[in-house]
Amino acid sequence: MILLLCCYFFLTVSLFGTSAFAFDSSKSPDCSNGTIALVSLETRKAWSEVPCPSTLSVPRNASSFDDANLSISSTGKSRVYMAGLVRDVFQLQPKIVTGLIELSCVYGVEIHILSGTGKKEGSPPVEAAIHLFDDAKRRCFGGGSSSSPCTSISIDRDPPNAKKDYKNRVDRIAFLRDHHRQILSSKIANSTGLSNAVVLVADLELHSFPTASTIQNEIDRVLGGKGKDQQHDVVCAAGLMHRPFGYFDIYATVLRDGTFVYPVSGRLVPEFAPEENRAMVRSKSVYGSLTQEGIFRHLLEQGKTTSSGTVSVRSCFGGMSVYRASTWFQEACRYSMPHDTSELEIYSNLEDGRPCEHVVFHDCLLKWNTSTSIAIAPFMNSFWDEPIEPQSFLFS
Repeated sequence: MILLLCCYFFLTVSLFGTSAFAFDSSKSPDCSNGTIALVSLETRKAWSEVPCPSTLSVPRNASSFDDANLSISSTGKSRVYMAGLVRDVFQLQPKIVTGLIELSCVYGVEIHILSGTGKKEGSPPVEAAIHLFDDAKRRCFGGGSSSSPCTSISIDRDPPNAKKDYKNRVDRIAFLRDHHRQILSSKIANSTGLSNAVVLVADLELHSFPTASTIQNEIDRVLGGKGKDQQHDVVCAAGLMHRPFGYFDIYATVLRDGTFVYPVSGRLVPEFAPEENRAMVRSKSVYGSLTQEGIFRHLLEQGKTTSSGTVSVRSCFGGMSVYRASTWFQEACRYSMPHDTSELEIYSNLEDGRPCEHVVFHDCLLKWNTSTSIAIAPFMNSFWDEPIEPQSFLFS
């Protein structure tokens, strides 16, 4: 029945001469993959209209990328991996799909996605999403053929009892990040080893990724490429929001001096810690004396004072972070809460009753190795919503 539905869909499109649902104008859909018929026509149409990356004219091994760490390694194995979490892979924003295809087909990044089933149960199987990705890659790059430049995009489902076993939102996210690390650890270790690899940890709920060139620059910092010494073990994007404008991920951010930038009024322990710089804690109101725009401006100014352009912190995320693989897979550390949470209580918010999972993980990394270097790259910007013009100060 599924097979018939898939072929009926293609036949109907062909007979009526419409191109709205034509995923590849040169080829009929792969009706042997009956799972695609379980995806709504609206979703298939949206994916068929996803823009191709603007870097189409730049082959992955072009001279401009010859010594870039985003390019494929000499062993033929990717040294750059992405670990992305999303509630429903079928509902990715178009710019995220475009970004994933660019990273896969232009830069040789191996993409690994852990997806939930969204708000509704009975979401189509992940094989259907892989089919949609393959169709988009084929449309843009000729992906799917033996000469395709694209790396693989793999998708796993959340464990079936994750929602039931973890009622707390952040507890569940922490569990899923640890679960995803476990899935990927053997794959990456068996592929290239951890010493010369990086992992892009991403929240695929974003509106759009940082540009590939800025990601590449921060990978160079982590691996020491292009003549640079290794400067950081973790580099986070400065994720931006636009309603109102400012630095988004204050729940995950702890400055170098221990200042938790989250407003005191929203904390589980509603008071300043002795070591905190009160001037760098966001005001109770989003339009108060220190706004999230003010935090972002501070990061920009601090970045100008360092040779790397980055700002050292104790914790951050920003929607995408670049990790040295050996750091991200450190067996001693987890995103899930430790048994003794007293030291981390000061970083807990009222809404979730616990610290952000990134704060937990980074706190462990710093205890495991006090020389671990974590930083924010103010000019590596992910976007959590549609940018609003003008943003003239970003280009001044």
